[in-house]
Amino acid sequence: DAVSYMHSRGCVHRDLKLENLVLRKCGDLGSVTVVDFGLAAAARAREKLEEMCGTPWYAAPEILVGKPYTASVDAWACGVGLYALLSGEWPFDFDDEEDLADAIVNEEACYDEMTCSPAALDLLKGLLRKDPSARLSVAEALEHAWFGDPSTPTRIAATRTSDSLRHVHRRLENLASSNPKLPRVIFAPGECLVSAGEESDFVYLIVSGECAVLADGGVRVGTRRAGNFVGEAPAETHGDENVLDGDTISPIPIVARTKSVGPDATNEGVAMASDDPTLLSTLHTLNAWVGGRRQVTIQAVTMVRAIKLDRNAMAWAVDADYRVQDEFQDALRRRRISVAKAEKAAKSARIVELKANYDSVIREYFDNAEDVAEVMERLPKASGATDEGIFVKRLIVWALDRASQRVYELACRLLCELHGQILSADGLHSGISALMASLDDLQLDYPHAPAALALVLSRISVDELVAPSFLPKLARDFVGASAEAVIITASALVNTKHGAERILRVWGGGKAGTTAHARVTYDDLLEEYVNSHDTAEALRILHELAMPHYMHEFVKRLLRRVVEHEVDRRRRKSFEGGDLGSVQESGRRLLDLLDTARGICVVSEDQYALGLSRFVDSLPDMELDVPRAGEVWSCIREYAQSKSIFRL
Repeated sequence: DAVSYMHSRGCVHRDLKLENLVLRKCGDLGSVTVVDFGLAAAARAREKLEEMCGTPWYAAPEILVGKPYTASVDAWACGVGLYALLSGEWPFDFDDEEDLADAIVNEEACYDEMTCSPAALDLLKGLLRKDPSARLSVAEALEHAWFGDPSTPTRIAATRTSDSLRHVHRRLENLASSNPKLPRVIFAPGECLVSAGEESDFVYLIVSGECAVLADGGVRVGTRRAGNFVGEAPAETHGDENVLDGDTISPIPIVARTKSVGPDATNEGVAMASDDPTLLSTLHTLNAWVGGRRQVTIQAVTMVRAIKLDRNAMAWAVDADYRVQDEFQDALRRRRISVAKAEKAAKSARIVELKANYDSVIREYFDNAEDVAEVMERLPKASGATDEGIFVKRLIVWALDRASQRVYELACRLLCELHGQILSADGLHSGISALMASLDDLQLDYPHAPAALALVLSRISVDELVAPSFLPKLARDFVGASAEAVIITASALVNTKHGAERILRVWGGGKAGTTAHARVTYDDLLEEYVNSHDTAEALRILHELAMPHYMHEFVKRLLRRVVEHEVDRRRRKSFEGGDLGSVQESGRRLLDLLDTARGICVVSEDQYALGLSRFVDSLPDMELDVPRAGEVWSCIREYAQSKSIFRL
């Protein structure tokens, strides 16, 4: 409510944080008061500000990237504070401020581990939207369903935070009650708060009313209102007030020469947002304190109510403010450490279980079935490239342990079969990188590991499971004699004349059953089919190839062949657009072959969908070699749909 009121009166706080929320009454959360308007700025509706300021953990993305911003930065800060109260953690938490800023700008807050209600999550996501125009305003947040939910507790901080954060909550409650009894003074219009030439060691904090700053001869050079300190250190000139050098008032509220927000930045709306200015931060004023002889006169224009503070009183306010901030940061830090330990223990237990499951599947594959379909069914679902990398590493380590040519061949064939289906390129890279990182340790148990790993790397390169740039990248990422020897050997094997043929035969496997052999078979089959149109023979070859989990490559190569033939025909006949039904006969026959193969399940629906997806993804690269491939593909799609050949 206080922040909404501030915004309605044209004031942006710009430093909202939990440390700036205090209680006027012990134990009464209804008495929450917003304090410390040192960075507050006046802004009319839709007016944008540009000054970078605030506390890093609460800063909105638009501030960090240097864009003009509005009052929506306060809504973001409210979202950060609410996140901390509901979870006991920061939505973005890095010790390094550059990393913190990068996370706030580019990453999303994690809500997976939060146990609050769906309504609370929806409110948090609305307040923490990166786009200021899509972010909930404070007024909109007040209308959110969460505030009307009877299950929403009124004592959020006391019921939804960890034990350590409850301690901080009690400190915040005690802050107001520990406030020393500061003297309050009333000045009638015309009375002087400060007189030029007098000596004093205290300042006034104006609670209400207006004062004039009078220079020599009674010339009015400035105005002081609620929220301003008067009587502290000499200050510089700010805005257009032309304050004399050696003036004894602060020309801006609380900021005291650190951030200039203009003479009218603090008005009655700011004061009303916090009814007890004794709780305002006085850090800047304390730092600027010099005492001594006054050089200007401060005279009440209206009835003025003020609080009189000496150095001890101001030191108390600063100390209390720092104690609360330090305790809150310590509580969050302890909570993060506790959560991190629990997550690490849970992750370790999960990885141990995952490795055991992988070992069971790999052992069965090597010992008995050699059935890829069964392996795919039994493999536990990976949660990302890291899990897939663990499987790849376990597979190769098992092969190293058995040190059999048959096992090495089976391991590489399995990687070929799984690649592109349940094994991603990132997962394969992760596993190979893990093997390279642990090569020195592996060599202690398996002296032959470097030589075997070099062959594995060369094999996955020949089978096109990795890009040609993969081996050079490994050479940059891993240094050391063992790693360099492995990479140099693998590169030499791949680049040697007839190297691919030798690599495919090194473990006695020959070409049969490899993906490289399958690709050659697919190309020969398609070329022969275009000339002979023998569907039965083509289906027989596909069946005898016995690689049902690599049929996606057949689909991709068939569709590419159709597009290439059609582009070539149109180029030769200078055909532009025209009848979609004029797809050449060879293209129609290839599409018919694919439709027939799907109909008798030689090509499964999953393999067809995967092959189609891979082909579509490859179109941008294909157009570099085959201009207008994308345009021709669109025509082929429409032709196939119009003839009901099959769904493309």
